[in-house]
Amino acid sequence: MYDIESITKTIRTSYILMFILTGILLIAGVAFLNSRTEIGIAMFVDCGITLVLALLVKYKNSRAAATIYFILFLFGKVGQIVAGNANVIIIIISIVFAIVFYKGMIATYRLHNAMKETGMPVV
Repeated sequence: MYDIESITKTIRTSYILMFILTGILLIAGVAFLNSRTEIGIAMFVDCGITLVLALLVKYKNSRAAATIYFILFLFGKVGQIVAGNANVIIIIISIVFAIVFYKGMIATYRLHNAMKETGMPVV
């Protein structure tokens, strides 16, 4: 009933994208540290949070971490759009990323259900 290989591939795609975005946050944080220290520090905090969530998804297939990451991503993008800091390209890319994170989140739930049904130890 469950295609474990497909589920784990979806989760892998999601956490790889999480790591990429964490790296971008780190680079942006360093860039802002020289000009606007408060934004740079906030980006480092955000980077730390996203790194922890990505690691939890990678090593524990954490449903909670995947869900929190998805919600934080959505709130961040909605805030960016409301503040007027988003153009059409950013919005399109954000929609694609949101779809990947959503599928990854759903895949963590499916993996846990599959593990329970097959009697495998739930991570």
